[in-house]
Amino acid sequence: MATPESGVGLDLGCEEAYIGIMGQAGSSLHGTSSLHSTDHPDCSRPSGECCLDDGTTIRFRPIEPTDVSACRGMLSLCSPKSLYSRYARPVPTASQEMAEELCRQNLDCDLTIVAEIIVDGAATIVGAAQLLSDSGHKDAEYTVLVGDHWQGKGLGGAFTSFCLQVAHARGIGRVIAEFLPDNMRMIHILEVRDFNLYRDSQGYVVSGQKLIGTRGQAGSSPNGMRLLYLADHPDGSLPVGECCLDDGTTIRFRPIEPTDVSACGGMLSLCSPKSLYSRYERPITATPQELAEELCRQNPDCDLTIVAEVIVNGTSKIVGAAHLLSDPGHEAAEYAVLVGDPWQGKGLGGAFTSFCLQVAHARGIGRVIAEFLPDNMRMIHILEARDFSLHRDPQNRVVSGQKVIGDKRERGTAGSASEKS
Repeated sequence: MATPESGVGLDLGCEEAYIGIMGQAGSSLHGTSSLHSTDHPDCSRPSGECCLDDGTTIRFRPIEPTDVSACRGMLSLCSPKSLYSRYARPVPTASQEMAEELCRQNLDCDLTIVAEIIVDGAATIVGAAQLLSDSGHKDAEYTVLVGDHWQGKGLGGAFTSFCLQVAHARGIGRVIAEFLPDNMRMIHILEVRDFNLYRDSQGYVVSGQKLIGTRGQAGSSPNGMRLLYLADHPDGSLPVGECCLDDGTTIRFRPIEPTDVSACGGMLSLCSPKSLYSRYERPITATPQELAEELCRQNPDCDLTIVAEVIVNGTSKIVGAAHLLSDPGHEAAEYAVLVGDPWQGKGLGGAFTSFCLQVAHARGIGRVIAEFLPDNMRMIHILEARDFSLHRDPQNRVVSGQKVIGDKRERGTAGSASEKS
């Protein structure tokens, strides 16, 4: 179990939450961007940015010895419950010694990443995550703590994705985590990232692990450390973005085009009957070509289909498609997603969902809803981690989920605040 002396912590934050205003996000879609990563100036330490969906920009960077005071400030704002989850024992108040321990690292095996915001030109640390690896970089223990005020804003999930990418780039073969069994947010964060979770025989601790790959595989793509961002389409109105999966594969998101029928047919032909049944909630007799033609046929006033594509040998290949079908007033939009079988279990479904929620936010949609079969556990984990409210019908034939992004008045208020910050 993690100890205070190890500098290891646990997260009470959740994954992405979506709050904002159509005017703000639609006029400058870079303001709803999420995570990307770049090389540190010394070419060895990662840094990156994450824009939360309330408009706050978070910067990730390695911790410095001079961060003791700022870390003490973050720790002092953590509740006893957060500190208990962090240290696995009662901690009434944070201490100077905790902050000093956090900033004291063995550079051969420790990496602590802090998240900071800039307010009036001054940086404030709001969270810290750690990868503690063995000397051969075979395994690394992952832990993260988010200050109470910043929990529930998506920072815990972004921290986890960022650190998985860092571990991948550093050639770490396996990431492990231990946490208390009532930490449901951490369970959701790790489950949607395909961690294998185990509860000890006494039920006192949950252990999770995720195999990233061999050192050679991971080290071969250190520059692929980007997750999700939202940018302007070349025509100035439609969203595009990129997502780097945990195995280093770069995925590009873009709106579907009428000319994508053949590429979509290829993706659909790789979907098993089970995958197609989960997507359409009925046995499929239509051919992949017929399904692809329907997928590419849209009403631009209320339909938006986003495809995910990879570039292989200079040629793009569609590997998934997600759909937002909204009412004329944009009060609600139904969300559905299909990922080709070879690309399932790599985090693409979660990234698709995050991206489409950002698109819905930018378009001023008030509520996103989804319906799916009750045995679709991946979808359940993805939506639960993004704070969807889930309801099972009395006949247990379908699960319905919804996430309220906010009415237009609320989104306008949030947007104004974001623009000022």
